[in-house]
Amino acid sequence: MKTKWFITGLIPLILLVGVLGWILKNGAGVEKDPAAPIEVLNIERIKVVKSGFELYLRSLLMIQFGILQLHLAQH
Repeated sequence: MKTKWFITGLIPLILLVGVLGWILKNGAGVEKDPAAPIEVLNIERIKVVKSGFELYLRSLLMIQFGILQLHLAQH
């Protein structure tokens, strides 16, 4: 009876060691699929117009971007 409990408790430990060993050997996947870059976006000015709002934004990245539509939900 004690042998059955010992084997039942040993199986999850063996699986845990196997998974941790696989992660250490292969990595967590960050090197292969890096996370999205962190972007800094500053709101310079908000202007109220008849059609809604105009936002003046500044990005610290050297790329141009445009916002076609912005949807805000009130909670």
